[in-house]
Amino acid sequence: MSTVLLWLRNDLRLHDQPVLHAACRMGAQYLLPVLCLPDIQARTRWGFARIGQHRRTWLAKTIQNLAENFHELRSQLLILNAPAAMALPALAQALGACTIVCEDVAAPEEQAEVDALQAAGLQVHTVWHSSLLHPDQLPWPVRQLPAVFTPFRQTVEHAKLQPYPPLPVPEALPRV
Repeated sequence: MSTVLLWLRNDLRLHDQPVLHAACRMGAQYLLPVLCLPDIQARTRWGFARIGQHRRTWLAKTIQNLAENFHELRSQLLILNAPAAMALPALAQALGACTIVCEDVAAPEEQAEVDALQAAGLQVHTVWHSSLLHPDQLPWPVRQLPAVFTPFRQTVEHAKLQPYPPLPVPEALPRV
């Protein structure tokens, strides 16, 4: 495995970033961080803007900060203005890469993106970090979560479950 694409989705930071650490542990010679910009004109099926004005402002500043943070690690964030399902297979082919590492997002549209990348022949490794506790830490299967919060909280407290400690920013990345 020579090149791995680090596809950044919702979590646009380098500190406490399990996806970044997973990608670094894969043994790739090169790691290319990639962000596929969302369509800021997109609307939900109910007619609402998917990304409002305040979110667009936050996103622009966050992306600028993220790019600066990668630059400090002697890496470069590649920003693509196209949907991931179209842009990433083309990029992977151009680079001779076949592996993508990304955040696992439990939402239908985000799952469909991963499915499309896999259908394009790419190996997509997803890493869960969208909750305080990892699903593997819970005392029951995710599909059997209590329907009410209080029993959930009581069971977690009784089991003395703790979130994993925060991860530091890696000191170095595989070369870009």
